[in-house]
Amino acid sequence: MVNFGRRIGLHEDTVSSDVPLTPPCFPSRTPTDFQVILQLLLTPVVLKHRITLDVFRHGETLNNQLGLITGASDVPLSPRGQQQAEWLGHQLDQHYDLAFSSSLKRARETLALAMKAGKVMVEGIFADSRLDERSLGVLEGQPARPLGPYARGEFQFAPAQGDSYETVTLRLLSFLLDLATYSMHHNIQKVAISTHMGCLRILTGILEKERDPVKVLARKFNNASIMRLPWTDITYPIFLRKQ
Repeated sequence: MVNFGRRIGLHEDTVSSDVPLTPPCFPSRTPTDFQVILQLLLTPVVLKHRITLDVFRHGETLNNQLGLITGASDVPLSPRGQQQAEWLGHQLDQHYDLAFSSSLKRARETLALAMKAGKVMVEGIFADSRLDERSLGVLEGQPARPLGPYARGEFQFAPAQGDSYETVTLRLLSFLLDLATYSMHHNIQKVAISTHMGCLRILTGILEKERDPVKVLARKFNNASIMRLPWTDITYPIFLRKQ
């Protein structure tokens, strides 16, 4: 059984203002290794019941405001981003079994502000670095601009000192496999996830079974935008098979 670490209970006598800005880490069990993931997904992993995933991008950061590439740099929310996170809280449901953020400050702060503003009750809150934005290496801090390899759907491309989208995909498959294992032993119905543009491209591509890598990497998500995704199984992504 996967042990997700210390659970933080938010009950009727504990309001959502107690949501921590630094939740406990969500320990990984499934290696982010290509051969391991491939072996585990030779046949689809089917959940015992459908789980609703509410996934959202963090609020605006100072880098977003300035039009700079952020990647894995740990930058805070801007004042507008904080307002967006609070607005987001009113779009969330009143209760979730689990909530996750990446380990980066902007995602953690978005989750905390949203849950406080919306008075959202959560049984367990965790941070997980597998939900972190991809590193863009030497490009971080430079003005944002389109990159040809991404426009061509090249999942193995990585900027110097950065990560590829293939690496991000393996991280997220590992996360989903661990969450699926946990759900088989617990009555998990709804999960909230605060993450980043790159991860949202991959998560939605996996769960919606998108075939075309170009379409996956072309997806755009506004700051503090939320998507509700029904989740019933995990299959090895078709968009990776085209690489």
